[in-house]
Amino acid sequence: MRIPYGRQSTSRGQALRADPPPAADLPALTSLRFFAAGMIFVFHLREYSPSDWAVAIGPAMYHGVSFFFVLSGFVLTHVYAGRDFSWRRFYLARVARIAPLHLATLALLLAAIPMPYAVGQKLGFADAALAFALKAAMLDAWVPTRAVLQSWNNVSWSISAEMAFYAAFPLLLAAMTRRPAATLAAVAALTFAVFAAGAAMLPVTDPGRDVPSLFHLGSCFPLARGFEFALGMATSLAWRRWIQPAQLPFALWTAIEAAALTSAALWLFLCVPPLVTGASGALFVWLRACGSCFVFAALLLALAAGRGGLGGVLALRPLVALGEASFAFYMVHMIVMRALRFHFGSGPGILAALSLSLAGAFLLHYAVEIPMRRRILAWNGGWRRPARLDDPQSRGLPAR
Repeated sequence: MRIPYGRQSTSRGQALRADPPPAADLPALTSLRFFAAGMIFVFHLREYSPSDWAVAIGPAMYHGVSFFFVLSGFVLTHVYAGRDFSWRRFYLARVARIAPLHLATLALLLAAIPMPYAVGQKLGFADAALAFALKAAMLDAWVPTRAVLQSWNNVSWSISAEMAFYAAFPLLLAAMTRRPAATLAAVAALTFAVFAAGAAMLPVTDPGRDVPSLFHLGSCFPLARGFEFALGMATSLAWRRWIQPAQLPFALWTAIEAAALTSAALWLFLCVPPLVTGASGALFVWLRACGSCFVFAALLLALAAGRGGLGGVLALRPLVALGEASFAFYMVHMIVMRALRFHFGSGPGILAALSLSLAGAFLLHYAVEIPMRRRILAWNGGWRRPARLDDPQSRGLPAR
């Protein structure tokens, strides 16, 4: 099934475009993926190597997941808006992008840590098996309990949410391109309804591993996190209409990029920690999970074109390479931290965790992620060289 978006060029009654043409290269966004993954790495240092500074900035660093969601919506919309595409090929590309690496890291977890400790929670056999099945099927984000979300490779809940966003993307894009403000408002209303229902029916924090809570509902449930993805989509459409055509001097672009980056840093490090710490109830859950999403949207508006000095730095090949391996880095870093703690106690420091995570990320990226994506996409008519930024066969996230 093909869904048209925008005008389609024809000749003698036949469509000239069957698949989306390669996306314009936006290397700055690829590099930003690594910084989002790095935020999550720093957040998890609170468990691996506790220190006052890691605890202090922890609430801000957790927003790296929100950054992934906003960025994912932006990139997919940038690639597909105004083009015709096959739903089947789109979904195959999404599975090819995420599933092989996800399953590979689950296998790596089982190889790196003995089974009773690999679960990550004190669960019985049946509960552990159910949690593993939900994780492997990328459905765990739909079960807002600590027993499921925080077990096994716990960071994989975010790709479960991403898969839900991908499932809705074609229909959401059709609505967003016609009525962006109304569509974004509708998604916001849905998110608000989920939080309101959760606040009315669930305890704020979990009283037990198997009990749903507002904390886990608001942090991981796909319908509670969908606004960030939709915000990224709306931001991409706004960028395409107003920012991309703008002809500004290099110095002015650099000033805009610097102002956006400085504002984002001040917000994250000075505003987010006290706001999250001082909030309670549903407001606390929302601020903790996605309270920086509008800041990230503004950052993408400023940096996506990469026409200033900071955009040029982000376009440097080493940073782009880190961004390309960011999904693997995100998926492997907690396994590395847990394995180091299990086998060596508190001996190995942060540098060891970072070095091994980066090494594992590049190994998985080139040995698993790229070749398996090629093989899966070959089932749909052969491998094509991916666009530099993302789809239909390239580097979506993750978020995550």
